[in-house]
Amino acid sequence: MSGSTNTLLAVPLAGRFLRDNQSLARWRHADDYNRRHIIEIAAGRSPFYRSLWSRAGIDPQRAGDPENYSRLPLVDQAAWRTLRQEEIMTVSPAAALVWHRTGGSAGEPFLMPYTPADDIRLRASVLAAMRMHGLRWSDRALWFLPPDTHSRGGSRLFGRVRMIDSDATTDDRLDALRSGAEPVLRGYPWPVWRAVVKALRQGVPLPRRRLFVTGGEPLPRCVRRTLERGLGARVVNRYSATDFGQIAVECVAGRLHVGAQSHVEILVGDAPADPGQEGEVVATNGFSRARPLIRVRSGDRATWSDKPCPCGSEVPSLASVSGRVGDCIHTPRGSRVSSADIERALGEMNHGLLGFQFEQSGPVHVRARLCLETPGVDAGETERVIKDLFQGMRVVVEYTDEILTELNGKTRVCRARGLPV
Repeated sequence: MSGSTNTLLAVPLAGRFLRDNQSLARWRHADDYNRRHIIEIAAGRSPFYRSLWSRAGIDPQRAGDPENYSRLPLVDQAAWRTLRQEEIMTVSPAAALVWHRTGGSAGEPFLMPYTPADDIRLRASVLAAMRMHGLRWSDRALWFLPPDTHSRGGSRLFGRVRMIDSDATTDDRLDALRSGAEPVLRGYPWPVWRAVVKALRQGVPLPRRRLFVTGGEPLPRCVRRTLERGLGARVVNRYSATDFGQIAVECVAGRLHVGAQSHVEILVGDAPADPGQEGEVVATNGFSRARPLIRVRSGDRATWSDKPCPCGSEVPSLASVSGRVGDCIHTPRGSRVSSADIERALGEMNHGLLGFQFEQSGPVHVRARLCLETPGVDAGETERVIKDLFQGMRVVVEYTDEILTELNGKTRVCRARGLPV
């Protein structure tokens, strides 16, 4: 089946996902069903999981029982990715007609198998997120393809969607933003951010948009503000990954609510984190039943919220997603500085911060790239704050619009080169 056919078939399912994620009772029922179902599939068809659970003293046929779930062994993502297909896949490779390429944030890019039914569920989750924020079925959309997508050059129409290929330049993306007035945008934040910053520098007004659904890369507050200002759109962040599926999506109040389609834990070591305590996200993916992902460590840091959401939903939500475990600057004192720490330190200073990137190239060497609305304004105060944050380290500050990308085309705001995580 084609992507357009799968998207059409996903429309009614998107409505069900939206209802499941708005009612706590429906969410709990769907979360429990999806978790049990994927475990039953793995127990019946995956040699890897049957062997893993048997060695842990758990009867694979009882692995889905609620009392057994927390006893299921945790699986490291890197190990899970390197398993042979015949060890873990529950269908033949020929039956997995859709292969999604990952972005490579957790290692080398990886081809994740999805059956057509899996792909429909994945598309439904995206449509549900967009519907929650006012997507109309009649809306035209402009989709900036992610950097992990094979490109064909230029732009092309796909149903009611105009797609801009992943090898497009910043000028190409700026032209796409200027030449159309599609009310809905979708794509990774940083490629669009680069085009928006260029438009701001050139004084080029862009057609106002209503909605920009983004994800797949870090989204600091200053980057979100820049996108909202340049596009006039509501920016909605999705926390998702190709192999983990959609984990959480922002509500109208800006809180990341966990979807019922993937069961999520936050652990400190092997123990559940308390609300407000940062830990590692561990997920069971209910989207891809071709290659089950059960209690796999994501390598992402996040925190449960302990406060009611202003949107009124009682569905569990994340207070923050801080990025990859290794996306930190390591200080000589043994502490780690994350992008969230950097944002808190910079605060709302009057330098018009549009974006930033910090790179550690050695034990005591840090390079800060700051994109300011007015370069040079309050530079002394900014540098003082940054050097206080990285005491005992040699900090070089650059004022530039050139925020670097990784080899996989993604952007990281904290880059530690060749240092332990």
